[in-house]
Amino acid sequence: MHPDPAQAIAELAGNDREGMFYGPGLPSLVSLSSDDRKAKQLISRWKANLLGWEIWEVADSRLKKSRHQLKRLKSAPQDCFSLQIADLLGSDFWWIILELQHNLKRFAVLSAQYIPENLERCRIWRKSIQAIIKEIKSLAAAAPKRASSRVKVDAEMLASQKNLHSRTELLIHVNSALVYAISQAFHGAVPIRSMLPLMSQHSLLGIGTAWTSLRNLCSFVEGVFERFPVPKMITEEFSKLPWADRPAHSTAAFSYETELGNKVYASPVRPKITSFSSRLGFGEIDFTATCAAQTLHAAASSRHNLMTMSHELLHAHVKALVISIFADKKNGRPLTIPEAIAAGHQEWLDYRKGKLPKSRLRLIQTLRFSLVQFVGEYNVCLARANCVKNTGSLPPEDPKKPGGVYVSTSPDEFREAMRVSYRFLEEVCVHTLDFHYFYHAQEEVYIDAIWSSWSTVPSVLSRLEWYILRTLAPISTVISGQGDDVTYCFNQAVLILHARLKEMAQFPSQRAVAQAAIAMLDNQRIRSWLLLMFFPTLRLADLVRKYLLDTRIALTLWAGDSSIDWQGDKMRYLLEDFSFDNHTITNPVAFLVDRLTRALEARHLANDARESARSAWINLVLSNQSILKQ
Repeated sequence: MHPDPAQAIAELAGNDREGMFYGPGLPSLVSLSSDDRKAKQLISRWKANLLGWEIWEVADSRLKKSRHQLKRLKSAPQDCFSLQIADLLGSDFWWIILELQHNLKRFAVLSAQYIPENLERCRIWRKSIQAIIKEIKSLAAAAPKRASSRVKVDAEMLASQKNLHSRTELLIHVNSALVYAISQAFHGAVPIRSMLPLMSQHSLLGIGTAWTSLRNLCSFVEGVFERFPVPKMITEEFSKLPWADRPAHSTAAFSYETELGNKVYASPVRPKITSFSSRLGFGEIDFTATCAAQTLHAAASSRHNLMTMSHELLHAHVKALVISIFADKKNGRPLTIPEAIAAGHQEWLDYRKGKLPKSRLRLIQTLRFSLVQFVGEYNVCLARANCVKNTGSLPPEDPKKPGGVYVSTSPDEFREAMRVSYRFLEEVCVHTLDFHYFYHAQEEVYIDAIWSSWSTVPSVLSRLEWYILRTLAPISTVISGQGDDVTYCFNQAVLILHARLKEMAQFPSQRAVAQAAIAMLDNQRIRSWLLLMFFPTLRLADLVRKYLLDTRIALTLWAGDSSIDWQGDKMRYLLEDFSFDNHTITNPVAFLVDRLTRALEARHLANDARESARSAWINLVLSNQSILKQ
């Protein structure tokens, strides 16, 4: 077990590599030899860096005997796992948290032994978990005991119980995620037979190196967003900057670097608990980020590429952006998220009634009002678009909703409209940021990448028009000309998407979804549905592009690595497949986008026999610790 297996291989001469194999496990280097001296030579060569080694003597396909050695490391510090739970003794919460503490301690102890870089993550998780426990104690203590009005008591008790359930479920979720992380990061390590992993197709040595590569990718991205915390900048600065009209397509973009100067806004980002999942696939939920287990054998492909993680990691960022836009206080007390959204809605109504002159408004109101209006536009446009799709004609305009844009004056109706539209709102924001931050606004690579991934997802076909719309949104933000003509932007974006889908339809694995999407774009009723829905979609994508995107993040995600070769706006990463001699990388995003581009170029080589080996190599390279030192 070497902390940098790719470097260990690079140190070997060509002849020394004979009989050497690498894989996604934590003991990722295996040497097969009939001569025991080779094992001793390797141990001697790597002695200073080896975490552990194990030698198996095999005869007639049976293990005769084995011996191992594991470097002793310091125990995990208490601040990595110790939780204050004594005052919950005997309660249901105590049993849940007791198990959570056990798994957090186990993860920390194994990290101290095998992957010490994890210990700082443990400290941050412990702090966050302790804060949740404090919330649970506070909620339990504040539960109403008596009251004069039964209706009031029931409402308070229901709200309190709901919050308690929410916090408790979060701790259960964190506990489950830690169990997955423990088995995937450490099982299969030396001594091998004492910790056999749960991933059956990697039953001997586990997937510890692949887990480390996933952690490194997430850590790199988290580090960049920690340096440039856009949500914090919005909260602290946008209430000081002047009002701007709702951004149009031709509006000049806001520059965080220019407008906010050189202030330091660094804000800690809680690292995700990462794991591979066959059931959840690519996903993100609060504390955790999951990666499709298929990447273990197909990371070198376009259909199960690790770059899909960028989309998932941005979901947490977009949630933080929305919260920061509506964040407000009343009588010195921070409003809850539902209260803040309700206050933003009321503020917009006051503005529409002329109670808030523009001279009193600031840039934060520009963002709030844009999101409030999107909610209204989305619901009205959706009703009109569905009518066109079902009947072939527009419904008559409601005289109470002049211009077809309507934001309900009822707080309850607006809250429901927000709930209905939020998923799409978040997806458009995520896609737009993903396109600019991680794909350098390369239209062909981005479209081919996301549609290659979607070609493997069964549910895509049942909601195909929404996936088309989610693709048109980011692409439209780079279409210039014709001022603010929405129809022109729509037609140009459709032409770009149509061309890429036609290209993708040539490949058997992507043909079904590509052809179905082309048929939709060619269907007049569906195209009319898309155009009607495109109006609020483009406004939202433009808002993201103009005010929520910090170009410094994009530059950082694509910089800092001498192996990147730029030729115009095209990038090539100068590291050939199965190369170890120049393996060190510091920018996993650029490396993975390059590998994704190569996979897209080689789609005609379906079922490449070396795909699993290339995927293992990619994970081996990404496990390099230099990625964490940025």
